[in-house]
Amino acid sequence: MSNAQNLLTRLAKKIEDLDVELEHGSEHNLSICAGVSTFPEDGETIEELSESANLALEACLIQKANVVEL
Repeated sequence: MSNAQNLLTRLAKKIEDLDVELEHGSEHNLSICAGVSTFPEDGETIEELSESANLALEACLIQKANVVEL
């Protein structure tokens, strides 16, 4: 789990540092949200793991920032 958290934290930082220029010249920053689940702590079936990851993702989306929820 800590490896996943480290990877996603580094990825979020890289994406946050990108500037995207749109056709009309305005620049915007990007952000990501990610939910991670692990076997067997968060579930033993693909459905349980998916649900756990989705709950973590929802928590991330509520914060509306580059956040990694595990």
